[in-house]
Amino acid sequence: MALPRLLTAMDSTGESQTASVRQSEPGLGEEVMDFAAQNRDEAALPGNCNAASTHAAADFSAPTETDRTEEGWQISQSLRAKKKQAKERKFQQGGDFSAGSRPTLDNQPKRRGRPTRRRPPALPKDDLKVVFRPHQGLPLKNVTTQAISDAIVEACQGKVRWDQFILRIRPGSNIALASTPDTTVAMAMRGVTSLNINGRPHPVNVYVTAGEGTKKGVIHGIEPHTPSETIKASIRFRTQSVTLVDARMLGDSQSAVLTFFGDILPRYVYYRGGEKECIPFRNTVQFCRACGAVGHRTDVCPQPDSPVCHTCGMRNPEVNHNCTPTCAICTGNHITGDRNCLKRLKPIRKQAAKPPKKPHKPAPRWFQSEEEESEWEYGRGGTRKSRSRTRTPSKNRAVETGQPGQRHPKSTSTPRAISQDNPNAQALPRSKPPGACPAHSNPQADAVSYAQAVSPTTKDKPVTPTITEHPEYKRVVAENRQLRTELQEVKSRMARLESLLNQSSNTQSPASTPVVSQPVAQPVATQPPQTPPIAFLVQQIQLVFAKLGQMERTISDLSQAQNPRKRSCQSPGAPTRQPKESVITDSENTNHG
Repeated sequence: MALPRLLTAMDSTGESQTASVRQSEPGLGEEVMDFAAQNRDEAALPGNCNAASTHAAADFSAPTETDRTEEGWQISQSLRAKKKQAKERKFQQGGDFSAGSRPTLDNQPKRRGRPTRRRPPALPKDDLKVVFRPHQGLPLKNVTTQAISDAIVEACQGKVRWDQFILRIRPGSNIALASTPDTTVAMAMRGVTSLNINGRPHPVNVYVTAGEGTKKGVIHGIEPHTPSETIKASIRFRTQSVTLVDARMLGDSQSAVLTFFGDILPRYVYYRGGEKECIPFRNTVQFCRACGAVGHRTDVCPQPDSPVCHTCGMRNPEVNHNCTPTCAICTGNHITGDRNCLKRLKPIRKQAAKPPKKPHKPAPRWFQSEEEESEWEYGRGGTRKSRSRTRTPSKNRAVETGQPGQRHPKSTSTPRAISQDNPNAQALPRSKPPGACPAHSNPQADAVSYAQAVSPTTKDKPVTPTITEHPEYKRVVAENRQLRTELQEVKSRMARLESLLNQSSNTQSPASTPVVSQPVAQPVATQPPQTPPIAFLVQQIQLVFAKLGQMERTISDLSQAQNPRKRSCQSPGAPTRQPKESVITDSENTNHG
C-alpha cells in the first residue's frame, strides 16, 4: 500500500516548501523513486536523459533510512487514530455499522468533496492587459501580489501609482497580469525590464496582449526572423470590416501569427501577392524542458536546475536506467510535445451565439378582427396560431341568412355580440385552425386543453358585456315598447273618429237640411268638437314618429359601440350612413284630416 511522505525542500529562492510524495511498493510494478540521487548525481546524467520532462517537482533533500522508517510509522499511527475517531462519531449518530449492513443516506454523514479553487472575477473587458513574464529562477507563486505591485511602481520611476491598475498572478503559467484602463500607464509598464523583489533584481519580459474582439490566424511559409513591420506591410486581404492589428513570427519556425480586429477571420490572405491560407490559431499546451512541468515555458522556469529524464519524465534518474517514452500531456507512448500528440494544442473557445433580434412589426392601419385588435393592444402584435378565433365568411353568411344548420353544432366558444334584430340568436361558433379535422370525426376536437385554460390571453383578457346586458339598451327597449302601445291607441282613436265623420257626412244632405237650423246646430253640435281633436292627434303622431327615429339612432349607436368588428371592417374613407328618418308628407296630413 502506498504511503504519503511529507518532505521538506528548499526552492531556488531559499524558501522552504513542503511536498507530499507517494512511495509505492516494488511489488506493485512501480519504480521506487530515490530522492537521494539528486545530491549524489547532480553534475552528470545518463546519455538518454536531459533537462526536459513532463512533471513538475521540487528540489527535495535526501532523507535517511531512519527518518524514513520513523516518518512512516508516525503517519500510519495518525491515520489509524483518525479512522477510529471517525468511526466513533458515526456510532454516536446512530445506525448499524456491521459487516452485513448497508449504509443509509440518512445516518451516514455527507462526504465532502475535494475543495476546489474559486475562480477569480473577470477583469474589466475594456482594459489593457500587460503581461510580466519573469526569467528563470523566480517562482511567482511564492511572492505576494503587493510585493510585485510595489516592484512595478518602483520600476516605472513614479509614472504609475498602485491605484491605477489591478494585478493578478497566474501561478500555473508563472506570469503576472496587470489590467489598466489608462494608455499612459500601459506604455510606462512596457518599458520595464527588471523587477526588484526581495532585494534582488529579476529580469522580466513585458508585453501587452490583444484584448477581446480579436481573431488570430496562422500562415506558413514565411522566412524565419522576419520583422513584424515587414509582415504587416506585406499582408493584404479582401475580407470587409476586419483590420490587421499585429503580426509576429512563431519563434524560429516559418509560421507567423496574424491578429485581426473584428468578428470574422479571413480564410485567405496575400503575402507579397501570393495567396496563403489563414488557419485559426490554437494555443499550444506549454511545458518546460528544464523541470518537466506542464503550464509554463522553459524561459520562465522557476526551478531550472531540476534534473529530469526527457524521455520518460523520471526525476533524478539513475545512470543507464531503462525508460520508455511517456508524454506528460496525454500520457501516450511518445515524447512530450511531439507533433503527433492529440492534446498538444488547446481547443478553440467558441463564443456564445447571440439570440437573433425580433424584427419590428409596425401597427396596421386597421384590423381584420376584434381578436387581432385586442392582441395588438396587449403587445402581442399578431394572431395566435394555436387557436384561431377569426370567423370565416361562410359562417357569417350562414348566421346572417338565418340558417342554423350550417353552423357548427359542438362549439365551446364564448358568447359574442347578439344582433339587434334577433335578440334570441345563439352565440357565433369559434372557427378552427386551417387543416383541422371536422368535429364529427374527432370527438376530442372541442375539448379545451390545460394550456388553453390557463393561458394568460384567455384568462386575463377582460370579458366585454353584450349589448343586451347594457342598461341603456334595456331602458331604450322599454321606452320603445311603451311608445308602440301608445301609437296603437292613437291609431285606434283616429280610426273611430274617421268612421264618425263618414257617418255624419252620409246622413246629412243639402236638400233636406233646414236653412235656419243649419248655421246654428252644425257649428255648435258637430263642427267645433271635431276640428280640435284631429289637429291635436296629428301633432301627437308627429311627435311619436320623431321619438321613434331618435330611439333608432340611439340603438344603432349603442350597437356600433359594443361591436368594434363593424367599426374596424369599415373603410377609413367611407362616409357614415345615417338611418332614415320618418317624414310625414302632405298627403298623409290630408288623409288624416
